[in-house]
Amino acid sequence: MRVGVIAALYGEAVSFSHRSCSFFDTHELIVKVSGPGYENATYAAQELLAGGTEILVSWGLAGGLDPNMMASQLVVGTHVISANGDRLKSDDLIGNRLMDLLSDLRPIRGPIYTSTYPVSSAAEKSKLHSTHAAIAVDMESAAIAHVAREANAKFAAIRCIIDPSGFDLPPATEKGVGSNGRLNTMLILGHLLKHPWEIGQLIRLANWYRAALRKLDQTARLLTS
Repeated sequence: MRVGVIAALYGEAVSFSHRSCSFFDTHELIVKVSGPGYENATYAAQELLAGGTEILVSWGLAGGLDPNMMASQLVVGTHVISANGDRLKSDDLIGNRLMDLLSDLRPIRGPIYTSTYPVSSAAEKSKLHSTHAAIAVDMESAAIAHVAREANAKFAAIRCIIDPSGFDLPPATEKGVGSNGRLNTMLILGHLLKHPWEIGQLIRLANWYRAALRKLDQTARLLTS
């Protein structure tokens, strides 16, 4: 059986770059960088299914919605909630297996909300948590889950929190991600030259980013042989 892992950003997908092409010990693994957002994730999921993939996995970073969760907390989705209110369930057997295999990393299982735009403010994160009872937010999981449901394929979501719910993301973060899923540091630096007061927030976020990527790397190591 073939497993397709979809990451929005190149930095998220790097976790698998030095692993063998095996997932759960028995499944062939294909990793695809989609670029951020619903549309990009949809295309990536459709391409993987057209190539014979039978399990789709949404992988990468997410914003925290649950105020009790800290940065680097690993999340295994029970279901994802789209911006129009659809609730798309993940595969229970895969979810249970993930929780088992990743037990040393103490993952939390719960719902993930998929937004059509970056959720940057602490106030909006709090509102989403209250409205949907979701514990994390991303911009791709619902798209992948929709494609999986339409094709009767299995779906799972593995995300790691980068920014806690009480943290306001600096505007610089939206300037530096290209449509190809790669960070453009020159664009970020150019923005910071005009908005130097964002540097402190960006340094905190950079530290959380590195820690979250390390957690994803540990996760990939446990899931691949």
